[in-house]
This record gives sequence, C-alpha cells and structure tokens, in this order.
Amino acid sequence: MEQQIHSLPDDLQLKILSLLAPPSPAPSARPVPPATGKNDLSISAENLFPALSTKGFCVVDRFLDDAIAKEVLDSFKHFVQNGELRPAKVGTRITEHIDTSVRGDQARFLLNSHLSSNRDTPNSTNSASVFRPFCTLKEHFDTLASSMNDALTKVEGHIPFTSKGLQLGYYPGNATRYAKHRDSSPLNPHRKITMILYLNADWAEEDGGYLRVHREKPKVVVQPDVASSDTEDLAPLFNRLVIFRSDMEHEVLPSYGNRYAITMWLYSPLDLTNVLDSYAKCAQSVSHSESETIFVSIPSYRDPETNATISSLLSMADHKERVYVGVLYQDHPTEDANLHTQNPLPTLLNIRTLRWSSTEAKGPAYARAAIAKHLYRNEKYYFQIDSHCRFAKGWDTHLISNLRAASPAKSLITMYPPSYTLRNDLSKPPYGPIIMRPQQFDEDGMLRITGRLTFPPPEPKPDEYDTLVSQPFLAAGCLFAPAQQLLHDLAEGGNDPDQWAGLFFGEEVAQSVILWTRGWRFWTPRDGMKPVLWHLWQRSHRSTFQENFAGVEGLVGQRKESQRRVRNLVGMKEGEVKMPLVIGRERSVEEFERACRVKFAERRVC
Repeated sequence: MEQQIHSLPDDLQLKILSLLAPPSPAPSARPVPPATGKNDLSISAENLFPALSTKGFCVVDRFLDDAIAKEVLDSFKHFVQNGELRPAKVGTRITEHIDTSVRGDQARFLLNSHLSSNRDTPNSTNSASVFRPFCTLKEHFDTLASSMNDALTKVEGHIPFTSKGLQLGYYPGNATRYAKHRDSSPLNPHRKITMILYLNADWAEEDGGYLRVHREKPKVVVQPDVASSDTEDLAPLFNRLVIFRSDMEHEVLPSYGNRYAITMWLYSPLDLTNVLDSYAKCAQSVSHSESETIFVSIPSYRDPETNATISSLLSMADHKERVYVGVLYQDHPTEDANLHTQNPLPTLLNIRTLRWSSTEAKGPAYARAAIAKHLYRNEKYYFQIDSHCRFAKGWDTHLISNLRAASPAKSLITMYPPSYTLRNDLSKPPYGPIIMRPQQFDEDGMLRITGRLTFPPPEPKPDEYDTLVSQPFLAAGCLFAPAQQLLHDLAEGGNDPDQWAGLFFGEEVAQSVILWTRGWRFWTPRDGMKPVLWHLWQRSHRSTFQENFAGVEGLVGQRKESQRRVRNLVGMKEGEVKMPLVIGRERSVEEFERACRVKFAERRVC
C-alpha cells in the first residue's frame, strides 16, 4: 500500500493522509484529574508484551536513576534555551507540514550516528558534557529493546526491532497540545512500538499535558451493564516511561506548563499483533524444567562483581531458562559510571532491574525487602544471594533436589558458602557442611553469628535426613526456599523495607526468629564434597553502605529504630516501636533460644 501511495502526486498524497487522520477535537477547557493506573514497576517481556496485547500500553516509573534523569533534563533545557528545537511537523515525508492547531510542540531529532559517537552535529555549539546524558539515555533504551528482541528469539521468523534515534519534544505551555493521532501510518508502517520518557520535575495537576491513550473498542460487548472507559489519561511525571503500540490512537492534552518528553520508536516490518500472539503461544508451551522457576534476589551496592555473579549464575545452571534474576543496583551516579563496563549485563528477558543512587541505600536487608516487593513475579522457588558469588555446575538442580528431600513444607536450604578470591580462585574441598553458631552479642544487642566447617559431617539425628544437616539460623546471603510460603511468612512477620532501614547485623537473627516461630526448619546439604556456590568474603574491592551513615540524613536514627525492632522481637523489652516485627504462633522464642543456646534478655551465649 505504501508503494501505491508513493506513486500518486504529492498533493494527492497529502489529501489521502488528511482523510486517514481522525478529526482533531477541540482543546479541553482545563486539565483533567490524574490517572490512578497501576505502575508496572519493572520491564520484562513477560509483563510488557501481555500489556501491549491487552490494554496497548505499559507504565514504568523511575525508569532511570533519578540523578541520571536530572542530567538528561538539564541537557534538554540547555537545548531549549539555545534554540536547538524547531516547530514540530505533522505528516510523513512529502506530506510534512507545520500546523500549530494540531501540534504545538518544538522538536529535535538526535540520530543514532551522533548518539553512538557521543557528539552532536558538527555545526552545533553543544559540548560533549551537554550531549552525553542523551547517549546514556539511548543506551538504556537500547538495553530495553535488546531484551525485547532476546525474548522473541523463539518466535519463528522474528525480525529484531531497530531504532533510528531519539526525538526531543518540548511543549512551552500556553495550552499547546497534539491532537489525536497514531505514530504509525500508511506512509510509516514499520513503526511498531513507542517509548516516551517524561522529564517534568515538580509536575502538578494544573500543568496539564496528560497523555491520553484511546483503547480499541471491543467488537463484542461481553458485559453490557459494566461501564468501561475507552480512554486513560497518564500524567507526564518525572522519570516516567510509557510504552505503547505505535498504532494506538493517543493525544497530548493541553499543556499549561513546560513539558519535556523524549521518544524512541522501534521499527519492524512484521505485524505487531502477530508477533505478540506468537510470543504468547511460545510462553504457554513451557517445559517441565521451566515450570520449576527460580527467582534470584541480588542486592548490589557499588559492587563490580555483580554482573560477573549474574553471568556465573546463568551459565552454570542446568536450566537457565527457568532462572529469573531480580537485581537492585545501588551505584553512585557519577563515581560509578564505569563500574560494570568490564562485565556488561546480559540483555536477557529473565533479568529484572531496579536502579537507585548509592546515596539512597539503606542496607542489604532494606534492599532485599524492596526486591521482593517490586521484582518477584510468582516464581516457584526463591533464591536469595549476595552480589559477589560464583556457582557450581548444576546448582539449580542440586538445590531443588535437596529441598525436595526435606519433608516439612516449611523447609529452606541455607548456608555460609565457601570462599573465592578476586582472581577467581575457588576454595578447595571439603566445602561443608558449614554449621552456623552463635558467637557473641555486640554493643547494640545484636547477636553475631559465625560459621564452622564440620567435616566429616555428624551422623544424622532422629529428626534429620541422610542428605541434610539441621541449621540453627538462616544465612541471608544464601537462602533457597518455596517462594510463596517464604514471602507470605516474612510479610506476616514484617518485610516492609522501612522496617529494616540501616540494619546489617541483626537481619539474620530476626528473620530466623520470624520463620522459626512460624514452623520453619533450616537445612544445609550434608555432602561436603559437592559445592553449590562460593562467596567473596573479603570486602577490599568494594564500598559498603555503611559509608552513608556519615552523610545520609536520618539513616543513623533509622538503624537504631530497626535495632530496637529486632531487640523487641526476641524479648528484650524496650517499649513500643513503629512498625514492629511480629513473632509467629507455632513455636516460641524460648524454644528458639534453647535450640540455639542463647539467652537474649541476658545477652548471653550459653
């Protein structure tokens, strides 16, 4: 059809395009209330593609680290102030023209060739430092596009999505808008997916500029008595990413304040509906190994070993297709710009990420709770590790088989792993079992735990198994359990991130008590010659979140409050605390004390 239209005279092409476009509605008299749509939180093919298939769009807040997003906004403002943008046009190719009654923004297109070389056009006055944030944003967009392409590798005949660059779009207020339209058209049919990042700091409802998306009306009304809206209005919040089908009708409602948006389009000659349908069919044909899905929680604080850990995790799994990684990067926005460049993160659909500035970090317990809250997606098993590990071949099969050997439903596998070095020297066997034991109470009343290699392992007790040894505590950096039961009981005991803010020592004891009193048993593999993973115990290669105690306002107080929660949980009565941790009812703290040989109230190891 595109070739047939091109063969027509230019004036007739313009007439056809105007007939294809819907009539432009009049501007709204005032802003509409903000949408209450649910934020999709993370980007992965398993939630993005179904969203595009069903409702046509997906919303993700905090797409970038806030510091990076601010740098992009500052560069955007520099472009606007220097007159780098021009009145945007409507139409395609020969039909392009300016019509401010239809489209009132100013635009500038940044080509891939300029973004990849980290420089603006030769006649531009913009310095490399001004241009660089756009290159960083393009890298994030490209990573997202690559993950989509990776997810579609199983779709027969799939042609990867490509992009051409970034478009800056600025609305200067004064009720400027963009009338209802589609990003794809008969003259631009290969444009399939639109990704828009909004950068409107301190946006308020009266600023307007909502993105209104128009859903396709269903051909068959299933429930005629149920009211449903054909549109949804999305607020252009700072650092909000909206992804939608390019053939979806949408419009920019009148903007009464400065409105900044950056768009990247993905192109493909294939029909998007067919691609999404084929992906859904592939996702449904899941093998047995894939049904035994494993979610791996990895909190990372300025750790250059993080991506090498993920690579080892996936490459050494017997079935990497069943492993889903949730990693929270907490890196410094400027000092750590090249922290992970030597080990680029694999662009796979089964890696989900959150990115926070290191200056916002509040400790590993806080981070682990945030990962569980935002990145877990109903996988069968939950594997909690640190960001500096190496894995033995078949670790996934080994852990699942060990967990199946434990008959109580509330059983988990946990251990202090053997060590490796920065030269990737793995410790020699025997690797375990390393039994965790109470060591001493510190000045804050937190029980410190140590591990002791016990080889050969002791003979099984009457309530133990030939393949497993009972542990008195859980290890927060290596824990494998049935996911839904684990997260349910942790949430019941207290797993809101703010309940753990600033805490390091005390996390393992508190969570051991929370789970023990709810009937859980902790186990470690008895076979000391068969490894699961290795852990980098030395810390000289990385910073730790404790550096924030000197500079992050209120963090010391939050740590003290978290420590009070732990002390109250185990029976050191200190009065009421906000958001207390809660013991279970199946066993008592006194039973836990006897099993672990401690007296919490006396701060004594027996």
